[in-house]
Amino acid sequence: MKNNKKIRLTHPSLLVLKAFMRCPADQLFGTEIMRETRLSSGTLYPILLRFESLGLLESEWESEKPQTMGRPRRRLYRITSEGREFARQALEQVYAPFLIPVPVGG
Repeated sequence: MKNNKKIRLTHPSLLVLKAFMRCPADQLFGTEIMRETRLSSGTLYPILLRFESLGLLESEWESEKPQTMGRPRRRLYRITSEGREFARQALEQVYAPFLIPVPVGG
């Protein structure tokens, strides 16, 4: 991470990480993430900005012109390799207590 501070993970921030880990290679835009996580823009965008400043996400504007698309350009976010590892560990830590052990053998 760019910043070695301990990251405080809230339920909304875990939902955002989970959305990115569903398809880690995909670029997601804000309204798509809001739809999946059911978070408001006032909750989502500060999380995206914080994760980007920490190096967990990267973003870029769509390259097409808004006039061509007939809508405003979207900011596209992608989880970084560092972000994938962080998300994997964070989600594993949160969900591990809820996993049901499967007996091995018979």
